[in-house]
Amino acid sequence: MLGCLYLVALGLALCLFALALLGVLGALTMIAFHLSGLVVLLLDVIAVIEIVKSRDDGTKKAIWILMIIFLPVLGLLLWFFLGRKRS
Repeated sequence: MLGCLYLVALGLALCLFALALLGVLGALTMIAFHLSGLVVLLLDVIAVIEIVKSRDDGTKKAIWILMIIFLPVLGLLLWFFLGRKRS
């Protein structure tokens, strides 16, 4: 009887440990997603500033800015590889 209760207590402790571990991993994952979102936002703002400061005509600037606003990651990558002026 005591062995059975011991196994139940051990199983319950392992379940609680697993839930706590998942909670920690979930929190770390959430922090990583938030930080990556902030990095993308910062890079988007820098890209928009660079676009506004560029010597391109207004239509090109508007298209790039709209792409970055509506497609933050893809627009940023496209602008970086295709639209950015290299000096």
